[in-house]
Amino acid sequence: MIEDSHPASDERLAGLTGRIRFHDVPAALHDRLAGLFYAAAPAPSAPRLRQRIEAALRADGFGGLVLAGARGGEASRQLLFTAADVDVTIQVQPGASETAHLDGMVLHADGVDRQGSVRVERCGEVVAELATSDVGTFRIRDLPNGDYTLVIEVDDVDVVVGPIELSRT
Repeated sequence: MIEDSHPASDERLAGLTGRIRFHDVPAALHDRLAGLFYAAAPAPSAPRLRQRIEAALRADGFGGLVLAGARGGEASRQLLFTAADVDVTIQVQPGASETAHLDGMVLHADGVDRQGSVRVERCGEVVAELATSDVGTFRIRDLPNGDYTLVIEVDDVDVVVGPIELSRT
């Protein structure tokens, strides 16, 4: 498989096909077969550029009311981020000691569901990577408290969400 379209690789390939000669194959047939090989080889494609978009926080349900006597006694936090034609909703819920859970969904303006991936970063380091469902949902469990950035990869776009502060206060 040819990985680049440089003349040097074409010369290497021509050199290889030139060396693969069998004594009982006529030169004209060999040349014809080599031509068929070149014609059938997939054309190298240009690398696709990814667009990186910073999402803007549109709504933050931080500090929601907790009903007296409700189990757990801690409210979840609803976040809505927007970037171009992509909305990302995230629900933050308290987890076990000093952790939180994130449940999210990636929504597209055209209404078409897409599968993508989510990369969770803390201080520039990747701490988790996961795929979204066919409808764009994702679930991350037991993230230690701290600030996180999510990079959501869908089609040719990286949507950067955050930082999201996770804490029990």
